[in-house]
Amino acid sequence: GEDEEGTMSNLKLREVIKQIRQCKTAAEERAVISKESALIRNAFRSNKDEESKHRNRNIAKLLFFNLLGYPTSFGQFECIKCVGSANFTEKRIGYLGLSQLMDESSDILIMATQSISKDLNNTQNNYYVTALALTAIAEISTSEMCKSVYLDVKKQMKSSSALVKTKACMAALRIIKQMPEAIDDFLEVLDNLVYEKSQTVLMATVTFMIEICRFDRKYAKKFKKYVSNLVRILKNLIMGNSAPDCEIGGVKDPFLQVKILELFGYIGQKSVDSTDEMSDILALIATNTDTSKNPGNSVLSECARTIMRVEASQGLRVLGINILGRFLMNKENNVRYLALQQMQKVVDLDYQAVQKHKNTITECLKDHDMQIKKQALDL
Repeated sequence: GEDEEGTMSNLKLREVIKQIRQCKTAAEERAVISKESALIRNAFRSNKDEESKHRNRNIAKLLFFNLLGYPTSFGQFECIKCVGSANFTEKRIGYLGLSQLMDESSDILIMATQSISKDLNNTQNNYYVTALALTAIAEISTSEMCKSVYLDVKKQMKSSSALVKTKACMAALRIIKQMPEAIDDFLEVLDNLVYEKSQTVLMATVTFMIEICRFDRKYAKKFKKYVSNLVRILKNLIMGNSAPDCEIGGVKDPFLQVKILELFGYIGQKSVDSTDEMSDILALIATNTDTSKNPGNSVLSECARTIMRVEASQGLRVLGINILGRFLMNKENNVRYLALQQMQKVVDLDYQAVQKHKNTITECLKDHDMQIKKQALDL
């Protein structure tokens, strides 16, 4: 895999992976990677046009070496060169290298800020390039970088592209973690995002709202106005005939359902009127979700958790505890463990309703799984 001078690597990524897979010992693997790394280092130092053609291929190899735990820091500067490239393939691999081979503590990252900013506002309106820049912000941006790009990210949250809006929400989530003072600035954009038709954008928006509530519960009050629309979205997923963006195990978009329920847990806490608005849909999910497969169980588990967090009526709370009671008889260890864990949190809320499941809880003391035994004993 070396050229005439024996200093450059022409091996394709697939060939390198094949060589590494064929190694019988760790020492053999180290030797292959060490040799290939030296060749890549030489290629990076060379200014020949021929070598810059293979730059993205070499970064892809470094990404693979990095996954195996080998040092790859010498490729960081080349990633920044690729990010600044006009060629989309090079730019894409550069961004991938940026997010995998560096972290926010890398000083070299400052050099990428200008390229990221430029791609965020690219003049060709290329959504894919904008999405790459937003992904990088979401994964590795420093507080300094966040300060310089957050207004551009806010602008992209109003983009006409669903892909860009989704990525912008994820970038905004990173920004509020780095600079919480920007939260109030982002709130106005949510008014449009919550009414999005794309379930992917909705998922990103709800995740962003949950993160805001985690930072400060006071924001949950500001999200009360969205409850009726979120209830409508859940109702469409459960009862509607339209095809969802994804369906797993017969459950329509369980990820979105779980996220909305988690958000309801924050909004309905200490708010009787918001809880009243969501009570019917919580009861509907509790009684209409298929429990034969795990996606249905995950939705039901979050539903029970939400019921216990909001100001639920006695009847609704009993419904939630009965879900946990059914989980205790599930064959899956994880589901049983989860039910015991949840019941421990609600036993003070409704002792009588939990007491009804005493026999099932006692049965869990005979379980083969030590963790389930311990959890049942605690309960």
